Amino acid sequence: MIKKYSNKLELKLVEIDSQLLFSEYIDQLKEIKTSIWDAELNKSEQKLKESEELFRNIAENTFIGFSIIQDNKIIYANEALSNINGYTIEEMKNWEPHEYIEMIHPDYREGIINQLRKHQEENDESVTFTEFPFYSKKG
Repeated sequence: MIKKYSNKLELKLVEIDSQLLFSEYIDQLKEIKTSIWDAELNKSEQKLKESEELFRNIAENTFIGFSIIQDNKIIYANEALSNINGYTIEEMKNWEPHEYIEMIHPDYREGIINQLRKHQEENDESVTFTEFPFYSKKG
């Protein structure tokens, strides 16, 4: 009877050791996963930073004026657009929602508005390039 108890005790110790080993193994896996996650996050952040720098470099060194409109407001305008239309970048970014529509030539407004509405309703995140005549700050 004592021998049987002793085996159970020994088995219980093995089980405890197994649990400890398993626990250490899980902790090591968590550390590895965290390290991999951190490395991937750093890569992603670096790629995003490089992409933003490339965008800025192109946007700031082109003669083509353009803006980025989000939630019906200009959130980005490049210097070329400012030079073309006579408004400062800050003026354009501070316009009320839809105020930029007023600078579009009336013959093109409805088409541009429909295009923007469709783009937003479909949650389309693609880039749309549209050329249209517009009024500058001087008229």
